[in-house]
Amino acid sequence: MTYTFWHKDYLSEPELITAYATVMADRRLARTLWYDGLPTGPYTWLDRVKTQWLAIVRKANVPVAMFWLNGFQGRSAQIHFCVYPGHIGEATEIGKATLDWLKSEGWLHSLYGVTPVTHRHVIPFIESIGFKVLGKLPGACFIERLNKHVAAYVSCYDFGR
Repeated sequence: MTYTFWHKDYLSEPELITAYATVMADRRLARTLWYDGLPTGPYTWLDRVKTQWLAIVRKANVPVAMFWLNGFQGRSAQIHFCVYPGHIGEATEIGKATLDWLKSEGWLHSLYGVTPVTHRHVIPFIESIGFKVLGKLPGACFIERLNKHVAAYVSCYDFGR
């Protein structure tokens, strides 16, 4: 199945609010994705993504995931990835398709990830799509529900340019 990618500049406000609501409907997913603090509402989230390069991933015109890029350093960016409930079984396929699409866009050389050590379940996913875990960075992530900083796994994906 082919995935399509819709950048936030081509999405309506209601479509973006639906993306927010999809994540918020699964409280565990929301707390995992926004570990450093949940947005207080859809418009707070919309304000956050104004400065981020956000895209919705669709399969047969049904949203299945979203991701956003920020933390740009030259032609490298930090990626944040979220597969929607009901599509977790497709996570690796969606992730690989996303990386293939980003590579085809041609403007990035690499991506990096900062994953809290409390999110160990994410590591098999990022490795399955081709990220290399480089090590741990002490105190890199603040976990709001724990009210403390924890180490983060730092990972990288090289587009091979």
